[in-house]
Amino acid sequence: MPSITLNGTSIPLTQQKADAFGKIANVALPQMPKVPLGSILAALLTDAQKQSIGNDHALVQASLWMLHEMGIRAVELDAAAGTMKVTEHIPAKQMARDHTDPFTTGNMATGRAMVIALHNRANRKFQLNGEVIECKPPRLDDMKKTVAGINQLRRVNEDHMAAAARYLGGLTRQEGHRETAAFQCATTLLSDFGICAVRVDAANGILSVEGLNEADAMCGAYLQGATPEQIRVARDRVRKLAQSAKAAGARGAQSTPVHEPDRSENQPGQPGSVAVAFKRRRRD
Repeated sequence: MPSITLNGTSIPLTQQKADAFGKIANVALPQMPKVPLGSILAALLTDAQKQSIGNDHALVQASLWMLHEMGIRAVELDAAAGTMKVTEHIPAKQMARDHTDPFTTGNMATGRAMVIALHNRANRKFQLNGEVIECKPPRLDDMKKTVAGINQLRRVNEDHMAAAARYLGGLTRQEGHRETAAFQCATTLLSDFGICAVRVDAANGILSVEGLNEADAMCGAYLQGATPEQIRVARDRVRKLAQSAKAAGARGAQSTPVHEPDRSENQPGQPGSVAVAFKRRRRD
């Protein structure tokens, strides 16, 4: 059984349910990447000690699991000072593991999936017209407002990804759009669909997808509570888009419109079509 040494005592680690790791994500995402994940976990553990919460508590176990997945094998906690000192750490090259799928049921129950997803989310980048933008985790209230706006914009039977793309395209026509919460939320939503780069031709109302990243889609699905099967669906969708783009390129197509222009008068600010002219990209 895996274990981690805490203040000189070996603590057995038992598999945990998703809600324990979800609580950590709710605490960590607003702080990352300014605050390292290790420091966030240290604060959770020292707070638990102050409250005399046992080491078998789900939140404590989940925190210890995540430290273990980060290669940490022994720590010293000082609850009074609120500090954690790592006394044993295994280098990444010594951590033998299967990298094929971090989102199996087992990896989700032992912290590996959450460590990977949080680092992906906190360090995610998005490209707009060739410029790299930090894709910062948005506030929940802002995301709800943006989703409501996209749903209002969405046409009958329109794909949610296409609606989100048109919404982002419309924002680019507004002065100072990059500083708005709506822009931050829209780029987050598209990256959660696996889209990591777009080009917007505001004059002609066309948005072209130029880059895909299946890791973003998988991590985004996981952080939204998806099951392993649903996460694989998100991954396969990105792969299917990449295959469609490759086929379009083989036919000599520069872009493939997937929606007719929106001619309704109640949505004048949105680009009328979404086009694909992209290649799949992987992030190291």
